[in-house]
Amino acid sequence: DWYGIGGSLGEFASAAGADTGANAWDAFNLIRFILVFAALAGIGLAVLAATGRSVSLPVAASVIVTVLGIIAALLVLYRIVDQPGPNEVVDVKFGAYLGFLLCLGVAAGGFMAMSDEGTSLGDAARQAQGGGGGNRAATPPPASTPPTPPAPPAGGAPPAGGDPTPPSPPPAGGPPSA
Repeated sequence: DWYGIGGSLGEFASAAGADTGANAWDAFNLIRFILVFAALAGIGLAVLAATGRSVSLPVAASVIVTVLGIIAALLVLYRIVDQPGPNEVVDVKFGAYLGFLLCLGVAAGGFMAMSDEGTSLGDAARQAQGGGGGNRAATPPPASTPPTPPAPPAGGAPPAGGDPTPPSPPPAGGPPSA
């Protein structure tokens, strides 16, 4: 249970045999779907990592899991501070704190996957704005090859720039006859 009726009202209901607890699925309307989606995204990221596969998304899957984990943790924290129902009657139970820690775990797992990929939240924001695509990991630009100097003219001096190779000697037998 995440929540329960506290005080003398809770004792009276328990003595009468009534269930005084509520879990997250019963207590939340929209938040329950965000929690399920965050959990499924975390499980999906673990499966992708275990199988070595990747998916084509505008941002890295680890970024999505991290953001969903943070949102879920903040929503659960909000509902711990301001539980559903009147605060004088409803008590927060152990399950709510455990749920908060698990949401933090989803966010931490996504963040660790981001650091393994070399992705930051700033990179993800730029990818999302620019449409993204391709590999999400930080890859260095391709190495460029230095330009090759032009070949020296036949029988002439090396080009300006100082080619360190000496000119080739004239052919044997002297100058050609006309």
